[in-house]
Amino acid sequence: TFPSSDDYLIIAVKTAGDLFAPDTITDLMALKAELLNVPQVVQVNSLLDVPLLNHPELSLTSLEDYDETLADFVLAHAVENKLSSEPDLLISQNGATTALQIVLMANTSHDLARKERDALRQQAHRTEFTAEQADKLVELEEKVKQLNQAEIAEHRAAVIAIRAVIDRYRSL
Repeated sequence: TFPSSDDYLIIAVKTAGDLFAPDTITDLMALKAELLNVPQVVQVNSLLDVPLLNHPELSLTSLEDYDETLADFVLAHAVENKLSSEPDLLISQNGATTALQIVLMANTSHDLARKERDALRQQAHRTEFTAEQADKLVELEEKVKQLNQAEIAEHRAAVIAIRAVIDRYRSL
């Protein structure tokens, strides 16, 4: 409802079973892929994207000795540590709930118009403001208002599409 420069949504996913079970991970990967197909979505961040290789217990040598795939190793390590370096940010303490951040496409023309309008507003209070500048400010106020309404409509459409995807994964 309120346009901002922080164009993202957070989804909490509570699993019926083990969050780290292969089927659950497969479902999370599918959910992420479907969310990325929503036109306004540019990125989805989840526990699947956490760079665990920076963890002090992991090294390229320890990866070398691991018989399973890299994905299995990272998954096993995540289960063992429950992402202890950032507790409660991606996984709840009980390990049943995770979060996904959905980043929406930024509207650069809206951001630029808003910055230009704000600069003119500041200038109006500090220096002599010409009639030409006042006209430009009125024009920018209307443009920003229209862009706000368009962005709200785009975000509503994105939320509707995202909810439709989420509904297909309610049984995770």
